[in-house]
Amino acid sequence: MRTAPEVLKDLVRQARESGIRADYLLFDSWFAFPATIIDLLEQKQQVICMLKAKTKYGYKGFDLTLKELYKNVRKRCGRAKILASVQVGWGKIPVNKLSWPRSSLSALATQKMAGLALDRRRSFR
Repeated sequence: MRTAPEVLKDLVRQARESGIRADYLLFDSWFAFPATIIDLLEQKQQVICMLKAKTKYGYKGFDLTLKELYKNVRKRCGRAKILASVQVGWGKIPVNKLSWPRSSLSALATQKMAGLALDRRRSFR
């Protein structure tokens, strides 16, 4: 029996092979595993995803959960649509932007290839 992230990677590969192109792949935290995102980036697929609350993310030399990160980042004043936004590391993945939208209590991660040389041995914390 294959796991859902394995099926996701195969479906993305099949879609690309059949000519379907997308600038970004949007998915829920259920698929947000570092290995899954690394494989998608290696397929040159940029991602936007919800993140798991209990996972630790590297920020300024510390490993923090989303709740701890949110407590430590500067929030925007007023009625901003994005309350806070930071760059973090997540295992071997540099997350370009981690954002907390006003309309959600969850955080979104965006990852762009933008000249990124992915090295599985290097940590981006």
